[in-house]
Amino acid sequence: MKEKIFSILKYVLFFGLGIGILYYLYYTTNQSYQQELLEKGLPPQDYLIKLGNDFKNANYFWLSLVVLAFLLSNVSRAIRWKMLLDPLKEDGEPKVSFKNSFLGVLVNYVVNLVIPRAGEVARCGVLTRYEKIPLEKGLGTVVVDRILDVICLALMMVLGLIVEFDKLWGYIKENALQSEEEGGGLPTWIWLGLGAIVIIGVLLFVFRKKIQATSIYKKILNLLMGFLQGIQAIQKLNNPLAFIGHTAFIWFMYYLMLYFAFFSFEPTAHLGMSAGLLIFIFGALGIVIPSPGGIGSYQYFVSTALVSFYAIGQSDALSFANIAFAAPFLCNIVFGVLALVLLPIVNRKK
Repeated sequence: MKEKIFSILKYVLFFGLGIGILYYLYYTTNQSYQQELLEKGLPPQDYLIKLGNDFKNANYFWLSLVVLAFLLSNVSRAIRWKMLLDPLKEDGEPKVSFKNSFLGVLVNYVVNLVIPRAGEVARCGVLTRYEKIPLEKGLGTVVVDRILDVICLALMMVLGLIVEFDKLWGYIKENALQSEEEGGGLPTWIWLGLGAIVIIGVLLFVFRKKIQATSIYKKILNLLMGFLQGIQAIQKLNNPLAFIGHTAFIWFMYYLMLYFAFFSFEPTAHLGMSAGLLIFIFGALGIVIPSPGGIGSYQYFVSTALVSFYAIGQSDALSFANIAFAAPFLCNIVFGVLALVLLPIVNRKK
C-alpha cells in the first residue's frame, strides 16, 4: 500500500514539475513576445494565440513524415525485440509473432504516459498473455533493449559534440568573454561545474573503500554488469549484424523525427542536419527527465538550445519545441490505444 501511495505521489510530483516548467516557459516567452510586438509596432497579443496559429500553419506534409519515421522505428524495434524473444521459445514451439511484438511495443508507450516506467512491464505482459513468454524472461529482454538505448544515446551525444563542437565552444567562449567584459571572468555556472567535478573526484577517491561497501555502489556495479551481459547476449543471437543494423535504424528514425519537424515550421526550416543532431540530443535529455512523456522538460531543453545556439527567437523556439513534441506524443497515444484495441482482435483464436 505504501509503495502504491509513493508511486502515485511521485507521478503527481513529476507531472506537476512538467506543468510548472510549461507555465514558466509560457510566462517568460509571453513577456518576450510582447516586447517583440512592441518593437515591430504591432498590437499586443497573447503568445498562446501565436502558438495556435503556428500549429495551424505548420507544414503537415513534413509532420506526416515524422509519423512515418515513428512507425518505421517501431517496426524495427519490434523485429529487434522478436530476435531476443525467439530463443526463449522451446524447440518445436512457434516463434513469437511479429504482430504481437509490434503491438506490445506500441502499448509500452501509452502505458508509460500514464504510469512512468510501467510500459516495459505492460509490453512483456502482452507477450505473457498471447505468446506464453514468462514475464520475468520477457523483462530480461527489455533490460537488454534499454541498455542498447542508453548506449545509442551516449553515442549520439558524442557524435553531436564532435559535429557541432565549434558551435558549442563558440557559445562558451562568447559567454565567457561577455562575463569578463562585465568584470566577472568565466560564467558562474562554469566555475560551479568545474568545482563540483573536482570536489566529487576528491571525495570519491578519499572515501572509495566506504563507497564500495554501500548498496548504491553495488547497484551501480550490477547495472554495469547488466550492460556487459546485454552486449554478450547480442553475440549469442543468430544474426547479430541484423540486430545491430536494426538498432542503428531505430535511432536514425528518431533523429529524422526531429529533423523532419524542422521543415514543418518556417523559422527552423533553414537549419541543417548537424543542427538537427544537436537539438535531437537536447530533446533526448528532456525526455530522460522523469516528467510524464517529457512534458515541459522537452520544450525547455529544445527551445533553450535553439535560442542559445541558432539565434531562433524565443517565441518561435518554443512554438517549434511544442510542434516537435506534439507529433510523437500524439502518436504514442493514438497508436498505443489502437494497439490495445487490436490485440484481442488479432489474437481472437488464442
